Amino acid sequence: MRRITSKIPAADVFAEALDASNPALDLPLDMCLVLGGDGTMLHAMHEYGSAPVYLGLNFGFLGFLMNDLASDNPLEHALRVLRARAWQEHRFPRL
Repeated sequence: MRRITSKIPAADVFAEALDASNPALDLPLDMCLVLGGDGTMLHAMHEYGSAPVYLGLNFGFLGFLMNDLASDNPLEHALRVLRARAWQEHRFPRL
């Protein structure tokens, strides 16, 4: 699994918490976890192309391309979803 983290401090804190989570996350090797905003997602897609599956967690401002972490405890919510592999995959054509 690859991970791209934006320069937003909350994304760094979240990434550190993911690294410290127990048990460790066993995510697919072809996944790219993107922590940031739309610009971070676009940068990751430009960097790694269409091969990985991208899972974006919004730490930006608008987040048109990212999943919202609206929850009282976003870290616990994200860990629950990631451990249960309870995300939905959407395929979008590339422009």
